[in-house]
Amino acid sequence: MEIKDTKNNFELIVASSLRYGLGRRTYITSVIPEFIIENMDILSNKIKKSMIEDIKDQERWRIWR
Repeated sequence: MEIKDTKNNFELIVASSLRYGLGRRTYITSVIPEFIIENMDILSNKIKKSMIEDIKDQERWRIWR
């Protein structure tokens, strides 16, 4: 699959999708991680670290609730 956009936009879309999917109760929550895993090799370390922090923040939020 070839991405027809800048890498920066692709990474922002992936990261935004992750943030949307965290905490949602729809079918998209299973699609997002599958898509991210399948495309992990084209994501920069910077965006991977950002997504890890988003997941950690979500886990902390669930504990505090």
